[in-house]
Amino acid sequence: MAERIDSHKQGRGPRWETIEAPLDVAGALDALNGDDATILIDCLTLWLTNILMADTDGFEDRATGMARALIMRLGSTGGTKVVVSNELGMGMVPDNAFARKFRDVAGKVNQMFAEAADEVYLSVSGIPVKIK
Repeated sequence: MAERIDSHKQGRGPRWETIEAPLDVAGALDALNGDDATILIDCLTLWLTNILMADTDGFEDRATGMARALIMRLGSTGGTKVVVSNELGMGMVPDNAFARKFRDVAGKVNQMFAEAADEVYLSVSGIPVKIK
C-alpha cells in the first residue's frame, strides 16, 4: 500500500498537498489552506474499510453518520471538490454476510455523495461517463 500511495503522490506532482486521514476526513479538512482549495478525496471505499476495521459494531450507522458529516463539511467550503469511490454493486453478490454488509453500506454512502454532488461520473475502462 505504501508503494501505491507513493505512486499516486508522485503522479499528482508537488503542487498537491497530501493529508492522510484514515478516519476523520471531515476534521482533516480543517487543515486546508483557504476555502477555495481544490479537494480530492481518494477514496471513499478505503475510508469505509478503515471505519469498518476500527469497529465492526454499528458499522452502518457510524459510516452513514460520518458520511453525512463529511458531506456537510464539503458543502461548507468553496473551491472544487472531487470524491473518488469504487463501484461495488455491479458484480456478483458476495457469499458471506460480512462482505454483503460492506457492499450495501458502500452503496448507500456512494448514493449519499452522488445525491449531494453537482456532477457524478462513472469511469469505465478509463473513460468517464457522465451520470449526473
